[in-house]
Amino acid sequence: GQCDRAVAEYQQITKAGTSEDVATLLQEASECEQVIGFAQKALMNEDYKAAAHYFKVAMKFVDQATDLMMQKASALMGIGDYYGVISDTGKILKQH
Repeated sequence: GQCDRAVAEYQQITKAGTSEDVATLLQEASECEQVIGFAQKALMNEDYKAAAHYFKVAMKFVDQATDLMMQKASALMGIGDYYGVISDTGKILKQH
């Protein structure tokens, strides 16, 4: 869930010299950062359904993201998906 840092790091790398792999990774990091921004904004606006969707999309970009999963669980709680809340919090507990 550290896409914002990844974008800054990849921008530094691309200044040193760009390859197709670096450009692809930079694009993915930028997309991830944008999706996380949408998710957090939706959560703040109490649009829980949209927030849950965006957090699910954002988690496809990262292997482990406890912070994103916790925020997704919060959004799921807002829409009444208690099974999803239990599932996500269980995954968080397994990671730690």
